[in-house]
Parts: sequence; structure tokens; C-alpha cells
Amino acid sequence: MIRCNYFIFTEVKYENCRTVSNRKYYTEKAEQNMLVGLLIMGLWAALAVYCFWYFFIAKTVQPLTLDELALIWQLHKQHTGCASSRIHSLIESNNEVVGFKCDCGYEFKQRRLITQRISKPHSDSKLATKSLRKTAKVKNH
Repeated sequence: MIRCNYFIFTEVKYENCRTVSNRKYYTEKAEQNMLVGLLIMGLWAALAVYCFWYFFIAKTVQPLTLDELALIWQLHKQHTGCASSRIHSLIESNNEVVGFKCDCGYEFKQRRLITQRISKPHSDSKLATKSLRKTAKVKNH
């Protein structure tokens, strides 16, 4: 490394001092640019991972209608050979049924991706109207 002596102003020594200080300045500047570039690339990578998680992995619960609940419970009984005669308990979220627990220990929650449309439950489901008719007949007699 060339040491600069500013008291001797010869053309050659002054030129050497200037090139050494310029080299040091540009090296530090290049390191700073590289660090800023790595930081920006890291932020873009984090944003890409978050977007992938949000669109393809993040899920929320979906309310079940009575028809869907009965169908899923019957499918569970058929596929697993479950001998229970009733659902142990209903799983609720925001005063809506989102799943159930069976006596055998099976637990089901209706889940959907956050980005999917919400399917609105049908107000006039067949199972609900049948159960209402049965209760109405019992009360009338």
C-alpha cells in the first residue's frame, strides 16, 4: 500500500495518493451496493413466500349446512365402519356449525382456502324441512 505524504507535492506521489483513496472509496461503495442488493432480494423472496402461503396454504373454516353435516357423518360411518349411533358434539365457530366430533374419536372440520369463494348455506335444505315437519306433527298430535 502506498503511503501519502501531502507535504511533498510531486506529481507522481500526488497521483498515487489519489488512486489509493479512490480505490478505497469505490470498494466501500461496491460493498454497500452489494448489501443493499442482497437486502432487496431478501425482501422480494419473503414477499414471494408470503404470497404462496396466502394463496395456496392458508385456510379458514367453512360453515356446514345440515345436509352436508349428515352426508359427511354417513360417509364417515361407511368408510371407517364406525358403530356410533349419534354425533358426540358439534364444533362451532362464530355461532355456525363448522364440524363435528364422533363418539369413536373422529373429528371433522370443514376448511377452505382463504382465497376461495364462500359457499352460502341453503336456507331451505331438505333435511331441515323434514325435521321441522316431524316436530310440527308431534306438537299437533
